[in-house]
Amino acid sequence: MTLPKHGIETSLREFFKATIAGGLLFLLPVVLILIVLRHAMKLAVKITKPISDLLPVEAVLGIRRETFLAVLLLIFVSLVAGLVAKTNVGRRFNTLVRELLSGRSPSVSTGEEHGRGSCTCRKC
Repeated sequence: MTLPKHGIETSLREFFKATIAGGLLFLLPVVLILIVLRHAMKLAVKITKPISDLLPVEAVLGIRRETFLAVLLLIFVSLVAGLVAKTNVGRRFNTLVRELLSGRSPSVSTGEEHGRGSCTCRKC
């Protein structure tokens, strides 16, 4: 039983197109994260450079002191952002950003509870 040549070429072409697209969709977020982290590190190094100049050591654990302080700063900022994200304001902001990115119209502040019997605006 032999397959027609046209069918094999089409199958291989589709396989390679799907594989390349899948690889790009996998690598794109990784590359974007690395670009954002690189810019964040540059900014954090600029912020921590004056502080690191006051320290009497040149390196901590083999890492230049300004780089070490920049990493600590980014970890601290990430921790604070995570804590803020767990608050009501952070959750509302997260919902707003998701709705804006998904193309849906954002909910009006706390307008989602209107009509559910829990509204206290006295208009319902």
